Amino acid sequence: MIRHSAIALTGLLLLTSTASAETPRAAWINAKCALCHGMDGSSETDTGRKVKAPDLRAPKTQNRTDEELSAIILAGHKGMPSFRKQADAEKVRTLVTYIRGLAKK
Repeated sequence: MIRHSAIALTGLLLLTSTASAETPRAAWINAKCALCHGMDGSSETDTGRKVKAPDLRAPKTQNRTDEELSAIILAGHKGMPSFRKQADAEKVRTLVTYIRGLAKK
C-alpha cells in the first residue's frame, strides 16, 4: 500500500511540475500568438483569417530555418508585430521549438 501511494504521489508531483513548467510558455502563446495563429498554429481564428496569418504547421513555415523563424519573431513580418522588446533569446528558442512541434503529421 505504501509503495502504491509513493508511486501515485511521485506521478502527481511530476504532473504538477510539468504543468507548472508549461504555464509561462502557454501564457505567452495565448497572449501574443494565439489571437492570430491559434493555439494549434492553424491560424483559423477570426483575426488570423482577417490578417491572413500563415498556418504555422504548413510546410512553407516549417521549411524555414530556426534562424529565419527567430528573425520573424524578433523583427515582425508582413503585419506581424516585432517582439524584440518582449522576447529574450531563451523565449525565442522556446517559441521556435513550439512552432516545430506544430508541424502537420
